[in-house]
Amino acid sequence: MTAFRTSIVICVVFFAAVASDLAGASIRSATTTCPKVTGPKWVVGPLSGTKYTIVVVGASFSCGSATKWVKKFVAVTFPTAALSQKLKGPTGYRCASNPDKNRRAASGNCAISSSNAFSWIISP
Repeated sequence: MTAFRTSIVICVVFFAAVASDLAGASIRSATTTCPKVTGPKWVVGPLSGTKYTIVVVGASFSCGSATKWVKKFVAVTFPTAALSQKLKGPTGYRCASNPDKNRRAASGNCAISSSNAFSWIISP
């Protein structure tokens, strides 16, 4: 499986897990797609670009605060191209990313629970 497909699959699984958890919740958390942000150039398979899409789940993060974290994360260059690399994010949140061809944090998520999280993915 290519890195691009793997990144997409991981993001789909994350969003499916969030949706599944929210479906059973008595109080549903809001999901917000933030405006696209520009960051370092990413390269995934034959695609490349500088835009990223951010999704915020719950009320613990605004688009503005998630964007600040994502801009920090996409500037990170990992020592290897291994999938699901850990990132140091907001206190209490578990953050992980999938690097692109240049070993940058092209997609990933930070979550304290399935109803309080934010994710980012490349946006061709």
